Amino acid sequence: MYVYCIIDESGRRKLGFTDDVDKRLPELQTGNAEKLKIEYRLEVKNMRRAETSLHHLFAADIIRMDGEWYKIKDLVLLKKVFRKEQTTEREEKLLERLGFR
Repeated sequence: MYVYCIIDESGRRKLGFTDDVDKRLPELQTGNAEKLKIEYRLEVKNMRRAETSLHHLFAADIIRMDGEWYKIKDLVLLKKVFRKEQTTEREEKLLERLGFR
């Protein structure tokens, strides 16, 4: 079970969850004129909870572009969610409570 961040060529990002990120990418690519790539993936225990937390975490920071595609302004925070080595102890505890760890 994973939460993921997929990015297109213009910098729009999709935050979501799936059992198989590599299978999800071509599903999203269908009908999308821009090339997509997996920017981040994170294995989680509860993917629905983690995905909901992602959307809440970035609620004040994102600009909805098209449906579920966003411009995310705080790329440092996005990176911290998906890359454990760059978080403080306090941030790590918060991410754990949100279901990312």
